[in-house]
Amino acid sequence: MAKSLRSKWKRKMRAIKSVRYGVKEKVMLDKMVEQTLAREEVEVKTIKDIKEDAVMETETKSEFNPKTMLNKDGNYPKWMNKNKIKKIKKTNSEKKKGTKEKKAEDKLSKSLPAPKTQENSDSGIEEDKKNKTLSAVPSTNAPFRRVKAEEIEVKAKFADNRHQAGFDEWGAKASQDLIVTRGKSFRHEKTKKKRGSYRGGPINVGVNSIKFDSD
Repeated sequence: MAKSLRSKWKRKMRAIKSVRYGVKEKVMLDKMVEQTLAREEVEVKTIKDIKEDAVMETETKSEFNPKTMLNKDGNYPKWMNKNKIKKIKKTNSEKKKGTKEKKAEDKLSKSLPAPKTQENSDSGIEEDKKNKTLSAVPSTNAPFRRVKAEEIEVKAKFADNRHQAGFDEWGAKASQDLIVTRGKSFRHEKTKKKRGSYRGGPINVGVNSIKFDSD
């Protein structure tokens, strides 16, 4: 965006004004310094002295612990907000918890007996024989199964629960059409059966359940 003539003129006049008033301000400041130096009770410091004093102040030891941010009375600084205090407490508690767990593990490992080595045993011949026999037996990796089908006996009456078994003749026709479909075609055939035009066999209202001994 281009500068207007008015803004350019104002910037020019401002620069001239700063130069003119700068001379007056310098004279006034020099006069104030001379008056201050004339007084013995007033100590005048240069910029270098002020910087050195600031460095010395920062080097002084704080009353607050840099890790926990607590003083000797267990108080946090007044300038610290609640969220910061909560964050520091959480960090310190996690560190303490980790240290305790590590100490407990070390204590447990020390209390456990040392593993028996070959030197402590009478001879390593028996252990070598055991290792050879174990390695000779082929091991097959089988997935874990909570229920093993080969160990469960099912009555022939309940072994086949399909529509072709003859109990549910109403759904047998639909099963015959849907069993050969999958995915999109299955959804298409299912929608066709929902239209109300489907007619299967007779609906069986008989009981096909068993009564447990606990009932």
